[in-house]
Amino acid sequence: MRYSVKTSSANETTTLGQKVGAVLRGTEVFKLKSDLGGGKTTFVKGLANGLGADETVQSPTFIISAQYHCERNLELHHYDFYRLQDLGIMQEQLDESLLSPSVVTVMEWGDSADTTGAKDLIEVTIAKDPVDENARQVTFEVPDVYEYIATTLEGKS
Repeated sequence: MRYSVKTSSANETTTLGQKVGAVLRGTEVFKLKSDLGGGKTTFVKGLANGLGADETVQSPTFIISAQYHCERNLELHHYDFYRLQDLGIMQEQLDESLLSPSVVTVMEWGDSADTTGAKDLIEVTIAKDPVDENARQVTFEVPDVYEYIATTLEGKS
């Protein structure tokens, strides 16, 4: 299922992420696509808020990965593979995240990652508006198995 939502500010992008994060159950895998500065980490901050993360999300560009403990016995594992051409040992860490039933996995710049361990992948593309520099078009490709995310994006929850 494909859903597209326009946000007019960073706060709205965070709020969108928060709404999605509030319904997550663990095992979800997000692959975020956007240009540099496009709003990927802003969206993840919202996801973390919705999950009840115990700390504020920071961009993992230089540390590559970050883990956050959340409410409902969940964890958020946030990866940024922008600086890596070969994932190396990070692929092993990613594989562990993909197999854990209590982990929500988010990848920025994840095209180089092997995600065959993920049962279904949620792709989120964040595009800058050509006219309004603060606005974003956030497009979700949501597999049918995640009907609870689709319901949230449809505004029914």
